[in-house]
Amino acid sequence: GGPVTADTENDGDRGPAVAPEALAGAMAAAHARPLPVPAWGSWKRPPRRRANLTTEARIGGDGGHKVHITIDLDGDGKPVEITIAVHKEGAVFRGMLDALAASMSQSLQHGASLAEVADRLIGIRFEPDGKVTGHATVTACTSIVDLVGQMLAAEVGQ
Repeated sequence: GGPVTADTENDGDRGPAVAPEALAGAMAAAHARPLPVPAWGSWKRPPRRRANLTTEARIGGDGGHKVHITIDLDGDGKPVEITIAVHKEGAVFRGMLDALAASMSQSLQHGASLAEVADRLIGIRFEPDGKVTGHATVTACTSIVDLVGQMLAAEVGQ
């Protein structure tokens, strides 16, 4: 590459050159538009005593990887905390899932919906993956994280 010039002829593979005035005008216009900012409410402390819903599934059949998801609900029935328990996984992997669950819980406590949280997880790919048993609606997943997203989505009827 080279410097941007006021030359308007095609400059090889870089496409047409852009005049500095045009570039400055485009940048000013871009900064004049407000960028979309996700809604992020103030933190709401979950109640100390709360109802919860626990669901279970396995990746890979009866001998596969068992996953339990618990969704804690506030007094109004809104999800406020998520925990993930896995079996047959190492400490590092369980720790990463604990960190994921803490991040999802923080999102819920700041106003994100369970559907928004689930959408961010669905489609993430890594092993173990494959056939899912033990869940009423989820039959396959691309990873444990994808399975968590699908299980959460099933709870909100997506």
